[in-house]
Amino acid sequence: MNTSVMSPPGLHRLIKGAYEATYERVGIALKAAGFEIMAEINLADFLAKKSQMFVHPYKIIVVCNSDIAHRALTIAPDVGVMLPCHVAVLQIQDDQVEVRVADPHIIWNTASHTYLKPIAEELNTRLERVIDALKG
Repeated sequence: MNTSVMSPPGLHRLIKGAYEATYERVGIALKAAGFEIMAEINLADFLAKKSQMFVHPYKIIVVCNSDIAHRALTIAPDVGVMLPCHVAVLQIQDDQVEVRVADPHIIWNTASHTYLKPIAEELNTRLERVIDALKG
């Protein structure tokens, strides 16, 4: 199964396969779409340390496209609280991984930031390329 769906809070794709291999593919797709990886958060390890409970592999990749970020910050310096983008990669079952990306329209389309819509559109197009690259 390999499906892409737009649903709140954004794009996601279910991928049949091993977690680590899928995680690597996500990183490659992000870089190909012009994103730089700023940080990787191992949410499963964090929760296991704090709660001593087992959680399936779950990582959040913090990414940014510096050109898009610069344009957005030039227009609205307060948009920094909405940067960078987060991509969640979580294991659903032993052979199924979900990749979820926040929808920039939801994040950036507030009444006070409607003038950022073209930038959100560009960002969304790049993120859709990432999700599309994970087909097959």
